[in-house]
Amino acid sequence: MATAQIRHSERKRVLMKAMIIDPNGTHQATIRNLSPAGAQLSSSKAPRTGCDVLFKRGAIFAAARVVWTSGKSYGIEFYRALDAAKLSPGAPVD
Repeated sequence: MATAQIRHSERKRVLMKAMIIDPNGTHQATIRNLSPAGAQLSSSKAPRTGCDVLFKRGAIFAAARVVWTSGKSYGIEFYRALDAAKLSPGAPVD
């Protein structure tokens, strides 16, 4: 990350699967940490910084922007905050 960013919500360390849809297709990703405002993910190939993506985990679909990349890891910022209750590892995936 080029500049330090102030996080307005606490991120929780998790290890969950998600799907990322970007201009190049659909990719499975591993969620490393998660908050209502964004997530850190890793996948076989990270989308480019600035790219718009769709994040899907169970019944959750969220539009997001890739804010940083480092190798196969990347961070996304959701355009609209997610419901914290639906983000827990024990939440139903549907």
